[in-house]
Amino acid sequence: MAKTTFYKQNKGRLPHDPPDYLGNLAKICWRKIVPFLESTNRVQRIDAGLVEQYCSQYALYREAYA
Repeated sequence: MAKTTFYKQNKGRLPHDPPDYLGNLAKICWRKIVPFLESTNRVQRIDAGLVEQYCSQYALYREAYA
C-alpha cells in the first residue's frame, strides 16, 4: 500500500484529534480551534504544523501565567 503524501492525508483537512505528543492544555486548544478553522475553509492539512505550534505556545502561556 502506497503512503499518501502528507498534505493529501485526511482529504487535505486538519485531523480532528490532536497529535499524541501535545500536552493536555495544547490538546484542549486543538480541539477548540480546529473545528473553527475547518469551518472557515481557509486552512489545509499542510497548516497542521502551524496549528501545533499555536496550541503548544498557548499551553506554555497558560502554564506560565498560572
